[in-house]
Amino acid sequence: MIKVGKVIVATAVLAGGFFGAFTTNEVSHAAPVVKTVNVQHQKTIKDTVNKAKQGKTINSDKTGVGSTSAQIKKRWGKPDAGSDKENLYYSKWRLYFQLEHDKTVSLYSNDKRFDNITVQEVKKEAGQKPYKTRSGADAYYLDYKEGKYTLTFGFYYDDHGKPSTLKEVSVSK
Repeated sequence: MIKVGKVIVATAVLAGGFFGAFTTNEVSHAAPVVKTVNVQHQKTIKDTVNKAKQGKTINSDKTGVGSTSAQIKKRWGKPDAGSDKENLYYSKWRLYFQLEHDKTVSLYSNDKRFDNITVQEVKKEAGQKPYKTRSGADAYYLDYKEGKYTLTFGFYYDDHGKPSTLKEVSVSK
């Protein structure tokens, strides 16, 4: 008897809720689809563009395109093993300086703040129309002119061969 009573009560509650929806004057609306925006990614991209206009990356501090090896070593210390006079690697700082005639001509960064930034986010913040796009064996590249420098965003490919998340950023003359 107790089981039958519970079934009747449950049925009445469900039926009341079901039929109540037809007898109410309230209007129900579906929630709008909202695309999430990663504010930190927006800030990182904007900061990257602004630093590129100075020949720097967001983590290169006062060193950048045009810096000498002495200036770089003074700021960052001894470069990693495998570095030479034309290539200074700093894996701890996620920086790589490429030099010609003792002057930095290109600077590469894979700062942690770049993790999970997508192509769409870069195009939205840096501009829909980069002056050049390239597809390489290991990455897809978007090149932007920022003042007298070229800012390049390099993206990993996903499992389907489409550009996905940011791999590295470079600034060059």
